Amino acid sequence: MKRKFTLLIAALALLTMIVQPGRVWGQTRTVINWDATAQGYTNQQAITNVSFDSNVSGVFDKGTNTNAPKYYTNGSSIRCYGGNTITVSSESTLTSISITFGSGDGSNAITTDVGTYESGTWTGSANSVTFTIGGSTGNRRIAGFTINYSGGSSTPSITASNVNIGYNATNGSIAYTINNGVDGGTLTASTESAWLTLGTVGETVPFTCLANSADAARTATVTLTYTYNTNETVTKDVTVTQAAAPVIYTTIPAMFDAATSTATNVNVTFDSWVISAVKNSNAYLTDNQGNGLIIYASNHGFQVNDVLTGTASCKLQLYRGSAELTELT
Repeated sequence: MKRKFTLLIAALALLTMIVQPGRVWGQTRTVINWDATAQGYTNQQAITNVSFDSNVSGVFDKGTNTNAPKYYTNGSSIRCYGGNTITVSSESTLTSISITFGSGDGSNAITTDVGTYESGTWTGSANSVTFTIGGSTGNRRIAGFTINYSGGSSTPSITASNVNIGYNATNGSIAYTINNGVDGGTLTASTESAWLTLGTVGETVPFTCLANSADAARTATVTLTYTYNTNETVTKDVTVTQAAAPVIYTTIPAMFDAATSTATNVNVTFDSWVISAVKNSNAYLTDNQGNGLIIYASNHGFQVNDVLTGTASCKLQLYRGSAELTELT
């Protein structure tokens, strides 16, 4: 009887150890929910390296296609074209990756180099998984990932992407994610920048500013600080970049000198310049000295002998040896 009682006490002691709060048995398991719309991407921004959290990273590559993966606000997703690849890597063990697709998603097949992929979800056990978009045309629209992995650090971390805003923007926000958050943990934000004012931290970090009137972009560093367990902290620096104000051009020769194959935002002041010819989407504009350039726009409505005055915003580029204005407003 004494031996049975001793064995019972030992069993109860072992059970108490197993259910003791805060004790971890085996490897930790972590779930990442990553949303492309929360990363601060701008329309048509090329996507290359992604940090899902402090333990898992991703690389978007054009692969065999000439088009690289890009984020589009239409569909709120990253468009990955036929031949593009996405590689998810971690020193921890990846066990499942589910992809959320955006509106207007295509039908290109997706394959992986390891494990099993079916109906948008990869399962397996690996430190790296490469997804390949099939075909040579069409695209898949990646809106988010749910990633499960085992092992790795359970220390809190902050995921946040740099933010780009237009020259005339007066507000914006920084999206962030707290990984492995702790009950009672708080996030604060600070900056030493004079041109950026931070608001109250909530689901995002809001900020306000004045329009940038300078012809050079300006940047501000915002430090996000997550405080947990009373006095432990982790930080993440985020760069906010405000675009330069468009250059104002007053002569056609100056625009010829500045035009490149890359379209650039500019302002143009028209000094009674005349539409000298119209052909389909092209309108030919001539100044008082006989210099000319092209205005390209669908349904532009210009007619021969129309006179342009005032200042307009548009894009300037070099097209087949001629300065060309597009997106005239």
